[in-house]
Amino acid sequence: MRAVIIPFSNSPREALAVMSKFWNALAAEAAIASSQIGMGATTLGKTMPQRTATYAEAFFPLSIGFERAGKVILHVDRKLTSGDFVSRKEMKSLSHDLISLFDAVEQVHQRRYPGDVRFKRPADSIHEKIVEILGGFATTGRYFHLDYLGGVQVPGGDAAAQWWDLVASEVSRRHYKAAKRARDRERARLFDSAFDGSALVRDSLVNGETIDTAEKATVVNRENDAVVPWCRMYTMQIARWLARILIELGYDGVSDRDVPYFGDFFYLLNQDDGVFRSRKTWTVSHY
Repeated sequence: MRAVIIPFSNSPREALAVMSKFWNALAAEAAIASSQIGMGATTLGKTMPQRTATYAEAFFPLSIGFERAGKVILHVDRKLTSGDFVSRKEMKSLSHDLISLFDAVEQVHQRRYPGDVRFKRPADSIHEKIVEILGGFATTGRYFHLDYLGGVQVPGGDAAAQWWDLVASEVSRRHYKAAKRARDRERARLFDSAFDGSALVRDSLVNGETIDTAEKATVVNRENDAVVPWCRMYTMQIARWLARILIELGYDGVSDRDVPYFGDFFYLLNQDDGVFRSRKTWTVSHY
């Protein structure tokens, strides 16, 4: 990275003032993107299949963070390639469509870093469902319940229900080991029998499935506990893909006064899978 003389070494906010306005804009967008992804990853670990709001708390920041990170990639790539940024009209045409946006990001990867597996787009069926659900949530699903009240049928239905039925269920099938599942079910049965039929349970899952026994409630909660870390891992693998491209673009832009070093913003997202599963807090603060 080129040497930059900053007269306010102890004041990051004042230090930013000596950089170009484009540098400031990209740094601000990078900070927003990384913090939103971190917030979404943190709240994703607290999702409960009986509570729709817990999913919305994760989907809002994740969809925003993914979109902003992808659009920063397109802006920086265009700047380093042609000297200009992407026009507002062209960027607006992508809207909140994460699938199309990520397709464009993948083109950047293939052109700039061909054959480098560090930048390979996560393309498991679970990744595809995650992007599809978050993209649908960003475009039409944010107001699903209000639209439903107004007689509008949103394609795909409620994002929380889709997540439980399409993402969590597949994660459960792959990673919720049969032996542990059997132990959890037996414990749930014993827990329910302790009430000797006196427990009154009335609840439902985000997909509308009824929960009417203590046993079923316990089974669902234990399954959710088992799959949440893996759901976070698959989601953060997408974040890592974006982060690695941005970090590399920061290296590519060392001679451009308008391009920040993005490692300062996205280092936390460039972690191993085990960290994605085990770490529960991903919120970070940037200047």
